[in-house]
Amino acid sequence: LWATWARRYRGIPAAELEFDLVNEPPPVGRYEMTREGHEALMRRTVAAIREADPDRPITVDGLNAGNIPLPELADLDLRQSCRGYAPMAISHYGASWVSHILADAPTPKWPGLEWQGRRWDRQTLLDHYQPWRHLADAGVTIHAGECGCYNQTPNEVALAWLSDLFATYQDLGWGYALWQFRGPFGIADHGRAGARIETVHGIDIDRDLLELFLACRVS
Repeated sequence: LWATWARRYRGIPAAELEFDLVNEPPPVGRYEMTREGHEALMRRTVAAIREADPDRPITVDGLNAGNIPLPELADLDLRQSCRGYAPMAISHYGASWVSHILADAPTPKWPGLEWQGRRWDRQTLLDHYQPWRHLADAGVTIHAGECGCYNQTPNEVALAWLSDLFATYQDLGWGYALWQFRGPFGIADHGRAGARIETVHGIDIDRDLLELFLACRVS
């Protein structure tokens, strides 16, 4: 499949198209997946793409839904993609599809949330990304392929947490992307109570979140 796409889109500039091979691979052991099997499949797929289109940029997501980096693939000149949802007691507060994970989560606060044996603040965020920082130090380009905060987290908490998260990425020099431009994790039409909204061409824009996003751009 990837070899077919590589042939189909060969010639499109690298700056305009990049391949991300598998979105959020599962933890090792689920669906009988092994780390060795995952590595072998990624190497085979990268080789097939580069045979068809040698200059196509390629990204691989970390294991366990983008949370565990892949130093075993560091020699392949790939980008590796992490996630920006830690702690989920902030980012996914009130999200029904992870209610089993957040059953014991306290009311959101930032900084100072105490959950799963840790007191979360900006330093804890930096510590959380230490394994990815090791990979970056080895020359691998890291990108936070998804981040964001669900609309049930109180607005002041969401902005405080996102401010520290974006600033962390900015300090590390990692690019990042919100999961959704428009919707409950996004800048537009998210429906979070208390946000400073400006309507532009019929779309409700969170002005504070937009300004924060722009201020923390990574060059």
